[in-house]
Amino acid sequence: MVVTTGVAATMAVAVTMEVAVTTAVAVVTTAVAVVTTVVAVVTTVVAAGAVNAVTNPTN
Repeated sequence: MVVTTGVAATMAVAVTMEVAVTTAVAVVTTAVAVVTTVVAVVTTVVAAGAVNAVTNPTN
């Protein structure tokens, strides 16, 4: 009975850890996606500013 309980507890811990790792990976993946999006937006804005500066130097 003790062995069965130990195995069940170990499995519960393993499942909990697996869920935690999966969640952590999802959070990191989301963070990377957000950073990538921000970099893309900043790059686009900088590029637009550069084009504007070249095409309209008086502005």
